[in-house]
Amino acid sequence: MGVKDSSHPFLAFSNENLPPEGATHTRPLQITIECIGAKVPMILIDNGSTLNVCPFRIALIVSLDIETIIPSPLTVRAYDNTSRKVIGAFKAPCKIVPMETIVEFYVIDMPLN
Repeated sequence: MGVKDSSHPFLAFSNENLPPEGATHTRPLQITIECIGAKVPMILIDNGSTLNVCPFRIALIVSLDIETIIPSPLTVRAYDNTSRKVIGAFKAPCKIVPMETIVEFYVIDMPLN
């Protein structure tokens, strides 16, 4: 995996990053990032997503100051067609070495599986 550090940062993957079954695999693509000073594993990469979700439990694990969450009236529909109320949103610096960028997350109380 490579991270392009430019005015429009993006992730780039090569054949070396593919699982043994190659490009036909159907497994989710996950990476580890550093956010708010904590390493957060198993971040799902989804180029079709319109928002970045932070489960409430993860917000607590990374010691996010709950006061920084801006309340939100949004409700989102998940991939399994369930609706979930957004608790709020926050922006935080996230690092995918060597790039660091500010990411806006929407906090949702949801299971971590």
